[in-house]
Amino acid sequence: MALAMVASMIKLFELPMGGSVTLLSMLFIVLIGYWFGPCAGLMTATAYGLLQFVLEPVFYTVPQMLTDYPLAFGALIMRFV
Repeated sequence: MALAMVASMIKLFELPMGGSVTLLSMLFIVLIGYWFGPCAGLMTATAYGLLQFVLEPVFYTVPQMLTDYPLAFGALIMRFV
């Protein structure tokens, strides 16, 4: 997860509403889910989403915050496991 955080801080470009494109930051999260199974992958992805929110909080409504951070990264793991 630490490697994913470092990779997420290397931004190729940022979008005007707060999004950004990073290089290979999700690779490290997906590898954890692949190597250790869906349970560990979901916990790691949810923790990563919450950590992303703590470091760069960009949200406009509460439902958007819940779907953009913990649920989106958790769904990413379920796609590859």
